[in-house]
Amino acid sequence: MSAPDADLSRHAIKLYQSGNFGEAEKLYRRLQSRDPDNWQYALLLGLCRHGLGDVDGAFEKLRRAVELGDGQPATHYYYGRLLTDSMQPGLAREQFAQAVALDPNHVEARTALGLVSLMTGDFKRATGELKTALRASDSHVPALAALARALIEQDEIEAAYPHALKAVKLDPQSVVAQNSLGRVFHLQGQLDFSLQCFDNALALKPDSGELNAGK
Repeated sequence: MSAPDADLSRHAIKLYQSGNFGEAEKLYRRLQSRDPDNWQYALLLGLCRHGLGDVDGAFEKLRRAVELGDGQPATHYYYGRLLTDSMQPGLAREQFAQAVALDPNHVEARTALGLVSLMTGDFKRATGELKTALRASDSHVPALAALARALIEQDEIEAAYPHALKAVKLDPQSVVAQNSLGRVFHLQGQLDFSLQCFDNALALKPDSGELNAGK
């Protein structure tokens, strides 16, 4: 990559990370025009399309990223995320499994497998997958919070508590962590602590219908 392209790429990722998907997309299109077979540009164009609400466009770009990035776990992971968002858990699972096959320590993909199992109501399978994810990284907050949820669904409230508590301690700004701990406290009968967690989650994500419904 030339120096000007490297500068352009750095600027584009800053725009993307700040939520300015339209401007980021313009820069990635410029970069892709110079390097049309670059899987990273295809991937980020797909993520920009998704950020702009164009699901069909996101699918087109992410499928292309998977084709171009043969052997790259990131392409399978993000394509799986899009399939999950589109309520296609079976196809999403295939993509996450591909990511894990390419990188056995890909904690995000392993967590995503557990989340797919949660989505489909297979809580026992989710528990096993999320414990495996935590062996790859025992401080991965999404896996900790999801494991707590899986255990809650199996009425293993005391087993869920340390995972939910650790998730909140590691990242107090995590909505899913606060929500998981709030559910544990609620089921333990500690209603004041439960309400505090739900209030924390609601403050972090005030547009959450699920959290508002619990008020």
